[in-house]
Amino acid sequence: MPPCNLLCLSYCTRCCPHVSSRLKRHQLMDPEENLEGRICVKHDQPLELFCKTDQTCVCMLCSVIDHKTHAFVPLREEYEGKKAELGKTETEIQRMITKRRMKIWNIKESVKKSKDAAGREKAKGVQVFTALRKTLRRYLKKFIKEIEEKQETTEKQAEGFIKDLEQEISELSKRSSEVEQLSHSKDHLHLLQSFSSLKAAPTTKDWTEVSIHPPSYEGTVVRFYDLVLQLMDCRV
Repeated sequence: MPPCNLLCLSYCTRCCPHVSSRLKRHQLMDPEENLEGRICVKHDQPLELFCKTDQTCVCMLCSVIDHKTHAFVPLREEYEGKKAELGKTETEIQRMITKRRMKIWNIKESVKKSKDAAGREKAKGVQVFTALRKTLRRYLKKFIKEIEEKQETTEKQAEGFIKDLEQEISELSKRSSEVEQLSHSKDHLHLLQSFSSLKAAPTTKDWTEVSIHPPSYEGTVVRFYDLVLQLMDCRV
């Protein structure tokens, strides 16, 4: 049943033709779930204006009694302005999501390079220490363990960054959906009342200077080789 914006009454579609002459100066709208929320609780009049001074929806009586020195615009005018701002918010959120996805890609590339470096260094170490056979096996295990611990530390750090970024993307995506849904709302009052809570993007971390720095493996083989030579000299 469509409600009347002035009388705040609902009429069934069958009754509308019979009272059409009486409703010429009234506007019938699509049904709303909360008609009471569209009425001024103080003056029992429809909320038809937006007070720019107090940033709130008011009725005609409010504008001449309680807010008489304030600036007003029709609900629809303020609705269009806030809707445009929501569009800008949505664009900014999408930009933030794209930036974080690119950061994830960069982190994964850093991890890949770190893995490649670790693999090369391990291969070099295996080649050197295997030549020393059984006597050198204990040192070989120590060597591999040290490199793998460095790589594990790098991967854990990367996993932590990725987890945080994905969490932010999830929160931003959720806010994006809420903003998009609100921006398509035809309900002027609902959009204005929900605008302040959705206008700004969620609080996120500044990832500009965050990056993965692969550990340096340079000199690891030489250091262990010198230890082995010292061991061999002692045994000789």
